[in-house]
Amino acid sequence: MDREISQCEISVMKALKSSQRVKTIVNALNSSGCPFVPDRHIACAPCDKTLSGGYDDTHNQVIICSNTCKSDSKVEEILSHELVHMFDYCTKKMNFDQIDHLACSEIRAASLVSCAKFNWNYWSFEHCVKAKAAHSVAVIKNCDRNEAKKHVDKVFDKCYDDLEPIGHRGPM
Repeated sequence: MDREISQCEISVMKALKSSQRVKTIVNALNSSGCPFVPDRHIACAPCDKTLSGGYDDTHNQVIICSNTCKSDSKVEEILSHELVHMFDYCTKKMNFDQIDHLACSEIRAASLVSCAKFNWNYWSFEHCVKAKAAHSVAVIKNCDRNEAKKHVDKVFDKCYDDLEPIGHRGPM
């Protein structure tokens, strides 16, 4: 097995065991009738160098990019972010083929995870969430950044206010 994949798998196991944020999302999945089995629902694999991870709704699996996620903290962040998408897919029945659903889930993942360590100046935090969500939508849907931003803005307030399953923004 590739050394990067092995190291990624070790980091995933550490996150599953020690990250309060990961444990909270996994517990919420399980208690919502969405059984979570790490060996089945998480895979470490090399990816395009521009990616850190992804959620494959066809296979209901989180992918952690072993070639770009090389630290425990990066793996924990990406795993948490992608688990939010898994939670949205299973509990909220989001259809990621619909751009507004994708935009909503990206807003939630950015708000609850990716921007959580950001400076807590409100404008800056909200800007971080919108920018990260629009970037992800543009990459996933292969669309213009302005088109992605339009969809993020359309659903922002509703999705930004949804704090499930973590319950708050910021570090855990």
